[in-house]
Parts: sequence; C-alpha cells; structure tokens
Amino acid sequence: MALLGALFIGFSLAILGSGGAIITIPVLVYGIGMPEKEAIMSSLIVVGILSLLSSLKNPFTKNINIRLLLAFGVPSVLCAYLGADAAVDAPVITQLIVLSFFMYIAGGKMLFSTRTPKIKQTPTTLFPIFIVGGFVGLLTGFVGVGGGFLIVPALILAAGLQFDEALATSLILITLNAIFGLTGYLTSSPDQFFSLRWTDLTQVILLGAIGVLFGGRLRTFFPQTYMTRLFGALLMIISTVFVFNQIL
Repeated sequence: MALLGALFIGFSLAILGSGGAIITIPVLVYGIGMPEKEAIMSSLIVVGILSLLSSLKNPFTKNINIRLLLAFGVPSVLCAYLGADAAVDAPVITQLIVLSFFMYIAGGKMLFSTRTPKIKQTPTTLFPIFIVGGFVGLLTGFVGVGGGFLIVPALILAAGLQFDEALATSLILITLNAIFGLTGYLTSSPDQFFSLRWTDLTQVILLGAIGVLFGGRLRTFFPQTYMTRLFGALLMIISTVFVFNQIL
C-alpha cells in the first residue's frame, strides 16, 4: 500500500498539478504508520520536493502565468507560514476535518462546473486572486498540504486559465507554500522536525519521483475537461473517506 501510494503521489502531481498532499497524508498514516501530526509535517517535505521536480520542465513550455503567480503566490506563502505556526498546537482532528471540508467544496465545483475557461482570460483586477491566495496559504500551513487542490480550481474557475496553465502555475505555488509552511513548523517546533522518520520519507520521495516521470509522459494524452472532472471526483471521494475515518 505504501509503495503504490508513494508512486501515485508523484503521478497525481505530474498529471493534475495537485492532490499530492491529499494522498501523502493517508499514505504516511495508513501505509507507513506515522502519527497524524508527524504525517502532516512530513507531507510538506514530500510534496514540496516532488512539486519542484514536476515543475522543472514547465518554464520551457510557457504555461506559467507570471502575473497570477505573483498575485496568488506572495500572500499565499506569507500566510502559509502563519498557518503552520498556528497548527503546532491545534488538535489533529481539527486539522483533518478542516482539510476534508474544503476538499469536498473544491471537488464539487470542479466536478459539476460547466464553465469552459478561455485562453489567457485573466481578470482585470487581481484583488480577489490576492485574497484567495492568502486564504489558500493559511490553509496550506494549517493542514499540511501544498494547496494544489484549491489552487487549481481557483486558477481555472476564478482566473479563467486553461488546465495546463493552471497546472504549471500551481506546481510553483505548491513548492513555495510547502517551503514556507515547513519553515513555520521548523521555527515553532524544531524538535518535531528533526525527529521525523527521514528514512521512510526518503523512500517515499524516491518512489514519488518515479511517479512524476511516468505522469509527465502520460498527461498529454488526457483532454482538459476529462482531467478537471477526474480531479474533482478524486477530491470528493478522498474527503468522504477522511470524514468517515474521523467519525468511526
């Protein structure tokens, strides 16, 4: 389970530009046996490295929207640090319920939305994107995810980007959010950081990197609409599993 899950983490990031941390936390908890609090912190390391690997080729494909990257990224990374700082003493069940709630909302919008974004249809004012970026960053740090499951829907639905453009921009933002979120944990709780299970994390990262390579090759064979709806369905399924696990 852990081996397949680690491969799928990288595969998800390469194909969808998101979903990596949503998969990482269950893999670390149920596949490797990490405590939830440790898994939340560890997921930032795994997803940050794999997102960076996935994004290495994207600057050469001209898919990254620099304007939205800055408008979304600056408030996002700053709030990711604040969210991680607040998460150190937060009950883990609160973190997981908050994560499940927003996964379900974002998944529903992606799955049932009939809107087809136009190429380069960026908004005239970036203030809403600035606000959404700050909120996603805060959530990123608090629940230990890269935020791609909210970044991709926000860039497609609010900014009108094509899926490939949203994916490429999302990977950069996920990497930055993971770095700043992890910095928040490191400064607030350095003992927890240095006591992480680094051998297990290294194995997950290596397997995830293999998933990134395969996912990058297969992504061009899937149409944008199909990938958007598949992503939405994945979010709703995983969020439902999370809720039932907490109830039971």
